[in-house]
Amino acid sequence: MKMIMAIVPKMEAEAVLDHLMEAGFTATYVESRGWVMRQSQLTLFIAVSRENVERVMDIIREHCHSIIRINPVHENGGEAPVQADLGGAVIFMWSLDSVQKG
Repeated sequence: MKMIMAIVPKMEAEAVLDHLMEAGFTATYVESRGWVMRQSQLTLFIAVSRENVERVMDIIREHCHSIIRINPVHENGGEAPVQADLGGAVIFMWSLDSVQKG
């Protein structure tokens, strides 16, 4: 078994969770904040068999890819549109020796 911990932007988390459930996976999640812009995220915990790791990773990759456009104001008063790729998940994975219910 593997434990996947995925930190997903909150605006994309609903789609990730929906598609995980449609594929037969379950996840526990908590709201978290951090990174440079202090944006809200969901941290998902997904326990899966080794043979399902790539499918879960594919679902996360498919549904975490927001691109936003911002217009920062420069010193001279003009604006220059900037496109920033802020989507995507940060994923950690480790092996589980056992899974127990308490």
